[in-house]
Amino acid sequence: LATSEILQKGWGDPAQKIESALSNINQCLSNANVTQKNIFISYAHEPDDQAKTNLQDFIKKLADHLILTGAKVFYDQNALTGPTKEWMEKSVDAASFFIVIATPLYKKRTTVLDSGVYCEYKAICKKLSTLD
Repeated sequence: LATSEILQKGWGDPAQKIESALSNINQCLSNANVTQKNIFISYAHEPDDQAKTNLQDFIKKLADHLILTGAKVFYDQNALTGPTKEWMEKSVDAASFFIVIATPLYKKRTTVLDSGVYCEYKAICKKLSTLD
């Protein structure tokens, strides 16, 4: 599912729009050899109000689905506590899976040193580099 479609047109019917994506995620979770399925969702806040609303609706529905499968989901709409940078680093460190909503804005913000996306991206890369 193209993220640009979500940003422009909204979430739509979750059963039709992301059935394949959720199926793939469920397969990965089922095959994982981990006791706790902690998932960190990383994304960039969109400046356009409608795009922001559509993306946040998408992420909330995705997170709700994952929670129903028994996963613990970290993303800033449901779990942000304390200073943002510390929360990001702690949540990334606790995660065993990552979902990146890679919009064009997300890609751009991975190079903006003072952005939250940059901090998340660097923490995720650091965590992935330590995995076998």
